[in-house]
Amino acid sequence: MKNLLIIVPNLGIGGQELVAVNTAAILKDRYNITMATFSKEEPGFTPDCKLIDLDIPPLPGGINKACNVYRRALELKKLKKALNIDMTLSVGST
Repeated sequence: MKNLLIIVPNLGIGGQELVAVNTAAILKDRYNITMATFSKEEPGFTPDCKLIDLDIPPLPGGINKACNVYRRALELKKLKKALNIDMTLSVGST
């Protein structure tokens, strides 16, 4: 079975979060699914898969945002390598 990583900024109550959780539920019989989030916002949804919080929440200011993009990309690269991810699906503005 192939390994799928679904990336969503957080699991708060919203449309993109619901899409991510529903996608995981639909694909769970065909893929080993891991969901990654960037912040521990109060969860509105609970996915039926492995959940990893990278704990890189959004920060104000242009320089901080640029640094976050780099940190998130680096952490996702490490995660994908560690979990031997075959495919990645990003939901929302990550």
